[in-house]
Amino acid sequence: MNISPAKWMHYLSSVGVNFINPYEEGWNIPGREGGKPAQFNQITALDLTMSNVIAEYIQLMDKIEELTGTISGIT
Repeated sequence: MNISPAKWMHYLSSVGVNFINPYEEGWNIPGREGGKPAQFNQITALDLTMSNVIAEYIQLMDKIEELTGTISGIT
């Protein structure tokens, strides 16, 4: 495709792809002596579902409905 590695890196970083080198030198982190890879998890997963928030809103609406029924005298 005649794309240089620098151009590939530019395109990938512009869309949010990042490369991690666990063997990179110069980091003053304990436990990384002797070229050992980092021991921490560098990739995380996020739960982006809204099911818990929606369930809380439904519970809140049920409580509001119950309170308005109690205040107005309707059971």
